[in-house]
Amino acid sequence: MVTRTDVVPKSSSVSGLGRDDTGAAAGSGIAAGTSAAPGAGTGAVFGADQVEHPPVLVSRVMPLYPTQARAHGIDGEVVLRAIVARDGHVEKDIVIAQSSPLFDQPAIDALRQWRFEPGRDRGGRPVRVMLEVPIRFQVR
Repeated sequence: MVTRTDVVPKSSSVSGLGRDDTGAAAGSGIAAGTSAAPGAGTGAVFGADQVEHPPVLVSRVMPLYPTQARAHGIDGEVVLRAIVARDGHVEKDIVIAQSSPLFDQPAIDALRQWRFEPGRDRGGRPVRVMLEVPIRFQVR
C-alpha cells in the first residue's frame, strides 16, 4: 500500500508539480484567497488575484500521513487559509476552511514550513497575501 499526500490545484494563480520523498507526484497548486485576514498582523492583506505578482511557492514540506488513517485506509482533504508574509514565510495564524479532523494538524504543520517568493504590488513592493491551500491525503 502506497500513501500519497497531494496538494490539490484549485487555481492556476500559483502552480507546479513536484515529487515527495517517496517519488509520488504532488501538485502544488494554491488558490486565490479572499482579502479577509485570518489573524492579526501588520499591513493590508490581499487576495492572490488582487496583486500584480502572486506569491510563488519555492519550498514545500509534505505533510505526514497519520498512522491511524493509513492503517485504516482513510483518505481526506483539508483546505487551509493562510497569509504569506512580506518575507515569504507563512504567518502563524492558519484557518481551517474545510476540515478532515485526522488530517488537520499534519496539514497545518507542513504548511507552516512552506516558503514563498512573496507577492508583490504594481510597484514591486512585497505585500501580505492570503492563499487558500487545499491538501489531499490519499492511501494508494
